[in-house]
Amino acid sequence: NSVVNKTLLLLAYSCIEGFKDDQIYDPGIYNTTLQSPEEIIFSASADGSTLSISWPVVPGAGGYEVTILVVDDPENPDTLRHYDHLDYTSTSVEFMDDTKYEAVVRSLGNERYNNKEAQEATVEEYDTLVETYKIIESGKDLAEYFKTFVFPDKSEWEYDEIVLELEKDGVYTLNSPLDLISNDQFSYITLRGDKVYHPTVTLGEKGELNTNIGGIKLKFIDFDCTATGSSSPFIRLTDDFNEKIISSEGYYVLHPIALTGCNFTSVNGYFIYGNSYKYCVNFLAFTDCQVELNSTQEIMSVTSGFINNLTMQNCTFYNLKTSSNRFLRFANNTRPAYADEGSGVYNYHNNTFVNIATNTQWHNGGMGYNTVTVNSSYNIFFETATGNVSRYMSFNSTNPIRNYSFNCYWFDKKPAEQSGNGHDQSSTIVTVDPGLSLDDLETGVFVPSQAMIDLKMGDPRWWDYEEN
Repeated sequence: NSVVNKTLLLLAYSCIEGFKDDQIYDPGIYNTTLQSPEEIIFSASADGSTLSISWPVVPGAGGYEVTILVVDDPENPDTLRHYDHLDYTSTSVEFMDDTKYEAVVRSLGNERYNNKEAQEATVEEYDTLVETYKIIESGKDLAEYFKTFVFPDKSEWEYDEIVLELEKDGVYTLNSPLDLISNDQFSYITLRGDKVYHPTVTLGEKGELNTNIGGIKLKFIDFDCTATGSSSPFIRLTDDFNEKIISSEGYYVLHPIALTGCNFTSVNGYFIYGNSYKYCVNFLAFTDCQVELNSTQEIMSVTSGFINNLTMQNCTFYNLKTSSNRFLRFANNTRPAYADEGSGVYNYHNNTFVNIATNTQWHNGGMGYNTVTVNSSYNIFFETATGNVSRYMSFNSTNPIRNYSFNCYWFDKKPAEQSGNGHDQSSTIVTVDPGLSLDDLETGVFVPSQAMIDLKMGDPRWWDYEEN
């Protein structure tokens, strides 16, 4: 029986593939110019890591020519996969958010059956963008737009996110506070630009984002903050408290705030300012962002609260001014339990920090508990936090779980000693000159030395940087 079962399995497999074993499979198609597959099917894996691309068998084909591309910029597509000859009817690539894919599949001929290759390929596009609810026309002031914006009823919109799209290369203003107060029916309100051709939002003197609940995503937008004041925040946590999000310890626990692919010019004051209010920013993430500071203020300032989870990845932060205020400041002795959370995680991966908190500590003493994890890898800290960055990344405490690997700490033209409670004690500290200079602040371009690039250190945007 086992032999019979194995034979049946082999037959079934051969039929599925359509052309792999000509001795036991007759396609019934001869002397024909083939067509390419009728359709191409995209499907994401359950864990969201892989995008599978498949197509039905073309009887009589001798294989397929396959190309999978990213077409965020249709004029400059990026090839992820190419096969001159693929004997299968599927392939896979990495699943990436906010990405436009294109699959091109062409049937190849089969000499045995005198079948000729298809003259044209089948082309299908697929994207991983959350559907747009409305498009905001270029030329609008965003604060004025939101004064009349009405959230849809949940029964009218199937997604848990309201996406408002800004036009490609659009020009917008923000001349007064923009209240991004999420509707209770939806977890997120998202402002999204074009991934390649970013729109620009120019802030006036009073331009800022206000929130009392979080649930904000900003994607692929350039923000010009030049006209804002030296005490202004980009994001203000307001005194209009939302009692629905208060923890058992009396902290207002905000929904996640995430910034992806955004660029900031001349943030003159705070980036986030919580005044003396008991807010917890439960999740704050910066991914693929470049942030130019022109500030002597604390940058992430939640002085009576804290940030419970922070991620910074593939980012560049630099300050045009030399500051004696911290990059992060929270209330002392804050901890995840104050947000009714069991843990908190700080992730810093592949970032470049230049002239940040130059004459002071990275952070003060909050969050120094064993329920907190700090992960830091492949970062360049240049003229930042007196050089002894890692001690205060761990909140000046040995209690947090600490995972440091391949970080460069460079201060006053030499490797900076790491010492004190919770400092980086790994054997992987990179002591090679990163090749940066404070003169780079004038251009906002921070291409590191080849040694750094070979080690894949710092923000990846600088590894293959070419001036326009």
